[in-house]
Amino acid sequence: MWKYQSEDFNNISLHDHIIDKIVIECNDIIFIFNDGFDVVKTRPHNDTGKSKHTITSQVILKNANFLQGIIFHWDWKEKRSEQEKLDCAFLLNSFARLEVLQFKIENNIFTLHVG
Repeated sequence: MWKYQSEDFNNISLHDHIIDKIVIECNDIIFIFNDGFDVVKTRPHNDTGKSKHTITSQVILKNANFLQGIIFHWDWKEKRSEQEKLDCAFLLNSFARLEVLQFKIENNIFTLHVG
């Protein structure tokens, strides 16, 4: 079995992968990916020159706080959208599988866009 642990988000790709569950333990927010995600080919210890796909994996945000969740409701005919704020309880209790569209970290703020 291959084990991978990193503190560098540049070493992984979550794009198009499914978050199956979100858990909060102590001060950590944990995203569980039952089907895994990709470790990029440019990772320093990856000598294969190819991306690697993990099995069931987690992304753990240590000492994290949930700041804000927003869902967009689109009305295509009128070409407008409405925002609805989501609380953390909604995400923790949701049975929806969330596909990662984009993620980034800037100034210690982790932003995750899911679809």
